[in-house]
Amino acid sequence: PGAVVHTDESGAYSMMVAIASLHKRVKHKTMFVDPEGHHTNCVESFFAEMRRSQAGRYHRFGLGYLQYYAAELGW
Repeated sequence: PGAVVHTDESGAYSMMVAIASLHKRVKHKTMFVDPEGHHTNCVESFFAEMRRSQAGRYHRFGLGYLQYYAAELGW
């Protein structure tokens, strides 16, 4: 409930306003990093790594084990 969520300007994240107590957006069309130093590049890189490993190394993720695959890639 007390999490601060940082996203880009995509409309897919509009529902975050109702869920997260604080939602900040980084507008990539005008800036790479917002004036406070927040960006979304680390999480975008992690998601790209998940997609590459699914297509190559693992071929599919069982939903029951998704957290374990994510933990392995994060490590």
